[in-house]
Amino acid sequence: MWPRTKRPKFGLTGDDALRVRVLVHEQPDGTWGAGGSVIRYADLVALAQQDKEQADA
Repeated sequence: MWPRTKRPKFGLTGDDALRVRVLVHEQPDGTWGAGGSVIRYADLVALAQQDKEQADA
C-alpha cells in the first residue's frame, strides 16, 4: 500500500491505494504482488481471458 505521506500528494485516500498500478518492467515473474498476494504472469493472462469472455457474453 502507498505510504500515508505520499497519498495526499497525489490526492489518494486509503481506499484508492489498491486501485493504483505501477508497471515495472525489470521485475521477474513471481515477484509481482497485489493485495498481499503474489501475482504471476499466467494468472494475469487467465484473468484477462475471463474478463474478455464476460465482455463478449
